[in-house]
Amino acid sequence: MNPLRITVIMKTDISGSTFRFRELLAADLQALLGDHRDFLAHHAAEHDGRIIKAAGDGYWLEFPSVTGAAEAAIKMQEALRLAQLNRGDDRLAIRIVIALGDAAVQDGDFIGDVFALATRIEAVTPPDEIYLTAAARLALTSAEIQTALVDSFALKGYVEPIPVYRIERRHRTRIIADVYILFSDLSGFGRMMDAGPASTAVERILDALDELTRGTTREFGGTVRFNMGDSYCVTFAEAAQAIAWGSA
Repeated sequence: MNPLRITVIMKTDISGSTFRFRELLAADLQALLGDHRDFLAHHAAEHDGRIIKAAGDGYWLEFPSVTGAAEAAIKMQEALRLAQLNRGDDRLAIRIVIALGDAAVQDGDFIGDVFALATRIEAVTPPDEIYLTAAARLALTSAEIQTALVDSFALKGYVEPIPVYRIERRHRTRIIADVYILFSDLSGFGRMMDAGPASTAVERILDALDELTRGTTREFGGTVRFNMGDSYCVTFAEAAQAIAWGSA
């Protein structure tokens, strides 16, 4: 066994994956997991991190600093949300735990109490959250990353309650530069809804509108940013694309 050394560990996990993955074909599941691994590896590498081993649909990663790991975790979750703006409750979400402690390599595998602690904290981490151990929180650059105490938890294998912290993200606005923005609205839809509760016919209209809007948007290289009922916000990089979409 190699000597113990202080290590920054990140543990990721896809939330609610068991039910969602059960519906996928084996080839589609493998492709999704492969893409997810590449996604995590890419964002980790930007902060000098690396994947050290798989854990089901999640991964263990190692970083040279807690601040770098926290910045990578924030980017991972933000990028995942932005890539699924129109998926609603069907989107993939990840929970992330960052821990700091002694680790070593034995028989080609990483071992240490820090892994056990991260696993216990993962069990109380909600989707879309980043939780930290007390040691990891103390090693953060507080000017860069803000944290807040979640609670002290009675975790299996630990005599005293363990304090757990979360990363606070105050700024979630993303600037999308130089795009053409279109808003669409179905004429007369408001009067139809005022006439009575939503019917099967109305649902069919909305389904057809959604299919038409998204299909046309893909055809002309645009992006549906959000929709509310019969209204859609769509962006395009070029004016010609926006005009073609509006004329289609």
